[in-house]
Amino acid sequence: MLFTALSNDFQSMAVQTYGFPIHSIFSFKWRDLEPQKGKFDWKFFDDQLKITADNNLYVGFMVWVGQFSPEWLYTVDGIPKVMANDKIHEEIPYYPFYLSENYKKDYLNMLHEVGEHIKSLPPSTRNKLLFWMSAEGSTGDITPYKAIPTDPKYNISNQQWFRL
Repeated sequence: MLFTALSNDFQSMAVQTYGFPIHSIFSFKWRDLEPQKGKFDWKFFDDQLKITADNNLYVGFMVWVGQFSPEWLYTVDGIPKVMANDKIHEEIPYYPFYLSENYKKDYLNMLHEVGEHIKSLPPSTRNKLLFWMSAEGSTGDITPYKAIPTDPKYNISNQQWFRL
């Protein structure tokens, strides 16, 4: 999992002004949050939010989907794996087919569960939450894939993508 400062310049200013950083951002992978369909593992998520809140830091987070989606999407729900010729991100060469009705249902369920979980956090943690950044597509980009799919039937036009 990723733990990075949102803006190094902003953090430098905060450290100079206050003597310490005042916020952080995390990225969580969907496959780590929901390793089995319907079974969420909140431990790492909660730990990271609690550490920042306990240290009086504000926090924001993203849940990465795309190539960081759980394998059960493909095996249990039959969502097509979209292979892409991505020379930069070769370690994860496939994505879910976002236009699949099962993908849409699973994705919206994950968003719902994250929202419900946030509601269940203690106020001392919840009140330090600045934002939850949407991360559709590969890593929050405005396109579904980092490269062109090898099978043209999985191409998604801009019109289709923005209508989702």
